[in-house]
Amino acid sequence: MINSLYIKNLAIIDELEVHFENGLNIITGETGSGKSILVNAIAYLLGGRFSKDHMRTDSQKTIIEGNFQTGNCNCTIRRVISANGNSRIFVDDEPIKLNELPQITNKFIDMHGQHDHQQLLLPSQHLSYVDQFGDYDHILEDVLSQYSALKTCKSELLALKKIQTALDEKKELFTFQLEELDKYELEADVDSKLSSEYEILTRASEIIQHLENIDFSLDKSESSIVSQVSGLKSSIAKISHVSDELESIENRLESTMLELSDLAQEVKSIQSNVSVNPNRLVEVEEKLSHIEMLKRKFGGSMLNVIDYRDKLVITLLEEQKSNKRIPELEMQCEKLLTQLNSTSTKLSNAREETAVKLSNIITGHVREMDMPSTQFNIKVWPSDKMTESGNDECEFFIQTNLGEESRPLAKIVSGGEISRIMLAIKLTLQKSDKVDTLIFDEIDSGISGATAERVGDKINALGDTHQIICISHLSQIAGKGKTHFKVKKNEGSGRTQTSIKKLNMADRVNEIASLISGHEITETSLQQAAYLLEGSHG
Repeated sequence: MINSLYIKNLAIIDELEVHFENGLNIITGETGSGKSILVNAIAYLLGGRFSKDHMRTDSQKTIIEGNFQTGNCNCTIRRVISANGNSRIFVDDEPIKLNELPQITNKFIDMHGQHDHQQLLLPSQHLSYVDQFGDYDHILEDVLSQYSALKTCKSELLALKKIQTALDEKKELFTFQLEELDKYELEADVDSKLSSEYEILTRASEIIQHLENIDFSLDKSESSIVSQVSGLKSSIAKISHVSDELESIENRLESTMLELSDLAQEVKSIQSNVSVNPNRLVEVEEKLSHIEMLKRKFGGSMLNVIDYRDKLVITLLEEQKSNKRIPELEMQCEKLLTQLNSTSTKLSNAREETAVKLSNIITGHVREMDMPSTQFNIKVWPSDKMTESGNDECEFFIQTNLGEESRPLAKIVSGGEISRIMLAIKLTLQKSDKVDTLIFDEIDSGISGATAERVGDKINALGDTHQIICISHLSQIAGKGKTHFKVKKNEGSGRTQTSIKKLNMADRVNEIASLISGHEITETSLQQAAYLLEGSHG
């Protein structure tokens, strides 16, 4: 429910605050006094689009603030609109975006104005009324769950089929490329290793000749370098004990001799591994040529080549998996569809039974509001399209006069009739209605007399389970209110201002009398007003 509403600089409202109560709150006032501006203010708090025409002339900003309560939760919503059109919204002083506001407020208030019955006149919305009244939430949940599972299954199946189609077109190419890439073992430095080996093989004879010369000079000739250094070391050994300098020279000659011996052994080792091998040269040349071709085709470096090879492997593995997974998903989707169709059939049967019950109850309420020959009828039939709420379509039909054909609600009802039908539906759904507050903005247009009395009784009945804010111009309805506010337009200091006042019993008698007789209140109208209030509040 809405506990309070504060408005500053909205249309002809300078500043006002009103505190609403439980049950039926009546708002009356002359035409143009600002009653509907209160409704507009609440609509703006619920996320409605602000009209610049509603900003008070010469104002820098409009402020609207409401305190709402639902269950044990209480929250304050404040909306500040600047003259430049910028809008800021705060929920309990925390800023939020405008498009986030309806997610918070959609359970707070249901607004119904004289021209705001589009939802009731839209066949696409009619099924929601039936479902709200019906006792089959568990079936609706099952349909939603199964529909979501089927949708997910179909989505995965479609994605895999797209992958498969794309791969079918390129599988031959990818397979050929992978064969090219797998011809030789690929490593990050394989190209540099092959290039080095190729260089050695092409110059093998030259390398062998030079190594033989070095080996001969180092170790094999009679005057080899190793034997000469050994002789020098033996000579210095005879005198090295004389001084530290001589001993140091001996040590250095010994180290040199060891290093030359190691060098000679390494030359021999390299020499033994180098050979003139025309077959290996051809093999290395072929590998190197293949590697260079791969680098040109697949990215310019061995890392890029290896990365492309790995991606190909993954792609072809995915293709194998999809070939196996697609038949599994097709069977799963078929099973889910069968299950969904079965549950949807149960839902359709439940809806048809509920539609009959709902039709009868709404018909009863409507007939009690001076539409005695009316027959309200809800038709449910199968749709060609399955949705998350089943595969049913629904539309409201009505027969307003005896002997006439039942026709779609949207095509034949008048403003007064649609108001009564909407009230009848709200009365029927009141126990399952998730909204705490209902706002009726002059929905009594087009009715009068005894009909207005009966409509007032119905609105008052809704006040037993909901907070009702009702703007009315009929005494028969105004007299039913638990709480009564009067909106008044005042002119002073060159400006028009709107005020709102909660009426006591004496004020209510005068206000209702004015609704009966107009500006000139008569003794008879005062008696009628007192009678209306006494009859309503006893």
